Amino acid sequence: MKTLKESFIKAKDLDNLNNWPNPYDLTEEDAKGKIKGFPLEIITLILHEIYLKKGIHKFDLKVLQKLGLEYAFLWGDSQDGLMFWEKINNSEFDVFYDTYTPSRLKERLKEKKISK
Repeated sequence: MKTLKESFIKAKDLDNLNNWPNPYDLTEEDAKGKIKGFPLEIITLILHEIYLKKGIHKFDLKVLQKLGLEYAFLWGDSQDGLMFWEKINNSEFDVFYDTYTPSRLKERLKEKKISK
């Protein structure tokens, strides 16, 4: 049996329970092909990065499922950087959860594409 200290849920962890934004209406069925096993919140961030870099509002998820993250956008040009996306691509999802909470991801999703 866990001690009280071990079973206590920290306030910041409460933010992580079922509060992730889902503006693209993703379902578990969308995490297939080359993005099989990717959490929906990470796919949401990937789709947002595609929007920021390419200006595509309704990116065809089938392309991402077929080609994978490697061809979605230039990782080094993103706010999170090359190392972050390399880890995500290698299914090291802890780097995402160390960086993002649902509220922080919601704020990030408010960013608009910068016109060039």
